[in-house]
Amino acid sequence: MKSDSDGHYGLALSLLGMALAAFILTRPSQAADNQADYGPFLVVKHNALEVSDKERIQSLIIRQLAAIKERQSDEAYALTTGALHQKYETANQFMSMMRFSRRPIYNHVSYKFLDQAQVQDGTVIQRLEIRHTHGAPATAIFRLQRTPDGEWGIDSLSILEDDEGQET
Repeated sequence: MKSDSDGHYGLALSLLGMALAAFILTRPSQAADNQADYGPFLVVKHNALEVSDKERIQSLIIRQLAAIKERQSDEAYALTTGALHQKYETANQFMSMMRFSRRPIYNHVSYKFLDQAQVQDGTVIQRLEIRHTHGAPATAIFRLQRTPDGEWGIDSLSILEDDEGQET
């Protein structure tokens, strides 16, 4: 059983991840070619990612969004990496988190791919505009990593909040 401190730790990690993703994706490029210097991080601009990888990543996200919309928890969970599997031990736990903590993704009616960035360690961050049944459009951030078999997997999902701390 997890303690309250585990919940606070997870929340802090999620907020840090969202802040990093927002920083990386909104900061203008300062370097030539395909790289930008962001302090301790080296970010490869979206056009440096191979087209086939970009297509695989977007296809993976499309498959997960379809599985979530159709409430196919096993399929949605299967597209995630070990990091999410450690946090949510079953497909039902994962889908419950989506329902209560990632409501715009869970109740989406449409989406649009925005920018994509690759961090030096190979992690890819993909932003989407999500339209959902309960409010204004939201920005979703999908973090993807390669799995041991070389395929892409979804490592985390975040929803950016507005200035008042409300989920959008």
